Amino acid sequence: MVKTANEKGFLDLTAVIWREGRDFVSLCPELGVSSCGDSLEEATAMLREAVDLYLENARELDMLDAALEGLSSEQRWTTSFRVAV
Repeated sequence: MVKTANEKGFLDLTAVIWREGRDFVSLCPELGVSSCGDSLEEATAMLREAVDLYLENARELDMLDAALEGLSSEQRWTTSFRVAV
């Protein structure tokens, strides 16, 4: 569940991480922010930093509400599925 920024000032966001060659790529799908690292832990830490910078920039540009629009849904699901290729 994603909490709005008004609820104790925190958001619960998703990190999707996969390996590309020797690097780990990380993505926050809710905000469209991505990063990478040499390890799973580094990719997660770098994504957190990228999201912090994204939100800080949105706040400075008075665009935070627009950036957070749609993140307050009380019901949200994450799943995976398989398709033929």
